[in-house]
Amino acid sequence: MGRRNWIAVASREAAIAPLLDGLDFIGDRARWGYKFRFGLFEIGPADMQCIAGAMAADARLLYFPR
Repeated sequence: MGRRNWIAVASREAAIAPLLDGLDFIGDRARWGYKFRFGLFEIGPADMQCIAGAMAADARLLYFPR
């Protein structure tokens, strides 16, 4: 696996709790962290935009594949 191109985008910390009900990749709100224990998984464009918005990241600088 080769190196990936990336850029850093200014953002701020955001609490996860207010986002849980609106994220598609969260299956069980009470156990939202469970999925992160097993490595990589896909987060869709809508969820990425929601997270980026909560983190005040400039969406014009982000790439969301369709």
